[in-house]
Amino acid sequence: MKENQSIGFVGGGRVVRFLLEGWQRSGALPGPVRVFEPDEEARDRLIESCPEVELGDLDGVAGSRLIFLAVHPPIVEGVIGSLSGKLRPEAIVVSLVPKARMSALEAGLGTSRIVRMIPNAPSAIGEGYNPVTYNSGIDATVRRELEALFAPWGEAPEVPEDHLEIYAVVTAMGPTYFWYQIQELRNLAVEFGLTPETADRAIGRMVEGTTRCSSCREAPTRWTSWPVRPLREIEPGVVEAIDTRLRRLYGRLAHRPEPAHARRRLRRSRRFRRLPGARSRESPPCRSISTRQQVRSASRSIRRLVGLRFRPGEGDPLPLRDELAEGSISAMPTALR
Repeated sequence: MKENQSIGFVGGGRVVRFLLEGWQRSGALPGPVRVFEPDEEARDRLIESCPEVELGDLDGVAGSRLIFLAVHPPIVEGVIGSLSGKLRPEAIVVSLVPKARMSALEAGLGTSRIVRMIPNAPSAIGEGYNPVTYNSGIDATVRRELEALFAPWGEAPEVPEDHLEIYAVVTAMGPTYFWYQIQELRNLAVEFGLTPETADRAIGRMVEGTTRCSSCREAPTRWTSWPVRPLREIEPGVVEAIDTRLRRLYGRLAHRPEPAHARRRLRRSRRFRRLPGARSRESPPCRSISTRQQVRSASRSIRRLVGLRFRPGEGDPLPLRDELAEGSISAMPTALR
């Protein structure tokens, strides 16, 4: 790009790295690209993955024609204040920050030439799904220019602003809900005898077909009647964790308090019931049992949720995967920690 069409990023973390990689892979990396990132470790990772970028200060990035805001929601207000009054009249701001509404961005930055986008990691290979909302200050000419710039990342459908936080939970963070499971399947497939290439193709086709099948009206009936479901006993716990944690996350992003019935759901779940011996207004008194029995019962419940295996005749568990165990622990209700 020409100098008057320079691009700047405020923030240089993971999101910026996978967007730059998407441009690199397609041979569409514009230039010059300047990045302001105060964290030294993040700067080093950025330069390692994309040596072509230029590191600069906030004032230098603010002078770009196209500016991407790629910071965490808690600090975006301070960043907006730092940029206020420093933008060029023709500058365009693309906010990648969930929770920061268009009205707040416009008031803080003093411009209506604003776009909001919620990108996801597959953009690095041109397979992203990146919903976008254009403000009133973006005319047809600028929109076409931006659409061409976004194209190497994948799809960028225009959506209502009120839906962006939904996409933040469902599509932006969505890959993280499946990556570790897909990787574990791949590891097992290779261990059992497939080549990595064959395993990747088989699992990729399986995931694609499963996704398409899930859109069929009769899909839930098909799944629940499937004769072999090796993970059937943990399905209720997984569903409960997804429901509880993602409802809470969406409530924070969309400024919507969690409904009372959703807060009670975790406590009332059969899978996540209180420890033996505990009493509450919602459950009848439990029979009196020894402390040793309480500890053993609680231990079994926790290990079952985390996904640990018992050695025959021994009390110590054999962990399947440390990282999976940690993730399961973080998803557990407080009563079982």
